[in-house]
Formats: sequence, C-alpha cells, structure tokens
Amino acid sequence: MRLVVLSGLLAAPACGAELRIDLRPRVEAASGPLHMGQLARLASDDLSLLRAVADWPLGRPAVSARSQSVQRSDIEASLRRLPQLAGTAVQWSGALACDIESATALVTGEAVARAALGAVPGPARLTRPPRDVRVTSGEVTLTARASMLPAASRRQLVWVEIRSGGQVVREVAVSIERLEADPQAHVAVAPMASPTRSAPEVPRRGASPDARAPAVERGHSATLRAGTGLVVAERRVEVLQDGQAGDRVLVRSASAPAPLSARVIGPELLELDR
Repeated sequence: MRLVVLSGLLAAPACGAELRIDLRPRVEAASGPLHMGQLARLASDDLSLLRAVADWPLGRPAVSARSQSVQRSDIEASLRRLPQLAGTAVQWSGALACDIESATALVTGEAVARAALGAVPGPARLTRPPRDVRVTSGEVTLTARASMLPAASRRQLVWVEIRSGGQVVREVAVSIERLEADPQAHVAVAPMASPTRSAPEVPRRGASPDARAPAVERGHSATLRAGTGLVVAERRVEVLQDGQAGDRVLVRSASAPAPLSARVIGPELLELDR
C-alpha cells in the first residue's frame, strides 16, 4: 500500500542555506503521524531549518497495513511547501523509496491465559496453553468473553480479544476446563439409612460405552473451512456439539450473529454447509 502525502507547487531554488537529505530504505514506526525526521537523515548548518524539516508531517500510515511505501518524489513535492525551504539548495541521497513497517508488540501466551481464566468463575485449568501473539504496537488491552455453553459443562471456550490503540487486531480462542471447588465434596461423611443410587448421567450425542473419541468436541475450538474451487478461507470457531467425521454439528463464529451448521471432515476440522 502506498502512503499518500500532500504535494505542492515546485519552488525555484536560490542561493542560501544547504540541506542534505539521506532517505532511509526502511523504517519501523508506531501508530500515529509520520514526520520527515523519522524517514531520513538530515544535515544542515541552519538548526532552525533542520527542526522545521524534521517536524514536517508526511501523513499517517493505515492501521490495517503492516508495510507501506512512500516514494522520494512524493516526499520532495511535499517538502517544497515548507516556507523555510525557499532559497535552500537540497541535496538528496539514499533510497528512492522508504518502506514503513508497523512496529510490533509481543503479547505473551501467559497474559492471554490469565485473561481467559479470569473470565470463568471458580477454579479452572487450561486444556491447551495459548501461544505468544505479535500485534501492532500501541496501548494493548485484553478482553475475555466466555462461550455460551450450559453452566453444567466442564469444558469452556473463551475468546480473548486483543486491542492495540483501541482497535481489535486479534482474537484468540482459549480452551479451558472448569474444576470442582472441592474435589471431596461428593463423598458422603455421614451414614445413610439406606443405599442410594445416583441418577444416571445422560450421555452426550453419540456417546456409548465403547464410543471413539469425537473428532470435534463441544467446548473446544476447531478450524472451519469455507469456499469453492481454489479460494478457500479458514477460521477458528467454537464447537457446540460433539461429532465424528461425516456428522453435522453446530458451531459458533465470533463474527456470526447465530450458530452455523458445519460438517465434520477430520480431527478439529469442519466444512461449512452449503
């Protein structure tokens, strides 16, 4: 993507101060406005001229772009609008274009895990630790949102939303398992008058004494494929039902207002129903 800078009328050079501009081939910049001093090395005997050129604004990079480029010719046209450059001989050197890459910040997997565990009441543990995530630099905040599974479900999927500079840059799915507050709470400590039998557990879909482990499990995340031909998109979704290969199950996507129907095509892999 090309960074747009303002252009102006060319000013005729005259004898006077000299300014040397050595354009860098690549710079790393945080979000916010760019100035000439970030893109080039400047040299002049006139300190006030140096300050004016270094502070000259060149625009603001797009937040969504990781890398952009600005041409020397566009910078030169923009600088000629600077009043202090009237009568100044400018000598250019260096690159013909400067690539501007967004500065990044590291969000550790531990920070993502803490945010996810904090969104679930009571004790819980991770079923799979999240990885470190790199995002564009800025003021980074984490917001966790638990999935809408039944309260009795031990497995839970938590979506951790990562914002940088007030904008959502990543969403991470974290699978956790809720633990009993007191592991011995179910043990009777007083004698009972007669033996009692607990109610049988209602099996989940497809469960049987010798059932295989499901290819996708309720409360876990999986990859959903959608598209036709050579154009195929993938995204992570929350699984709402257990399923084996060939089954159709409901899934929830962070970007969809309602659950979607998908077909299980492999371990942790689904295909959107057409």
